Amino acid sequence: MNNLARQRGVALLSVLLITALVTMVVSNMLARQRLNLHASSNLIEQQQLWQLALSGEAWARQQLLEDTRSKDGLLVTHLGQHWAQPAPAFKIGDGRIHVQLQDLGARLNLNSLRQRSDLNLRARYQRLLALEGIRPTTRHSWSARTTVMAYRCP
Repeated sequence: MNNLARQRGVALLSVLLITALVTMVVSNMLARQRLNLHASSNLIEQQQLWQLALSGEAWARQQLLEDTRSKDGLLVTHLGQHWAQPAPAFKIGDGRIHVQLQDLGARLNLNSLRQRSDLNLRARYQRLLALEGIRPTTRHSWSARTTVMAYRCP
């Protein structure tokens, strides 16, 4: 009888061990399923946001095309046109788009100054420094550059 009780104890421990292993495997599978579900949801949302961005870009392109057409046949853009005015946000499906167009033509890319071949850009930079009261020389310190950038950036 003592031998039978030991076998029952071993059988009970074996069943408990198998139950624990099955529980761990199932919980791991459920956790992975949940992660896969969230990853799929994020991919779908990312695609929707990308499509919203593309539609905002298409709307902005259309605004620019409508404003640049003039009666004289010339293509002219200026900040007084409709495209430069703040546009209200509009809904597309479950999303909202707020498009803000900015004229980047008057900005100066300081990284482009490293190219020695662009003399027009260097002349623009020299004029900008002169307008700001910074003595234009052939070699400028970083403090002069950052002063101009900090003064111009909002």
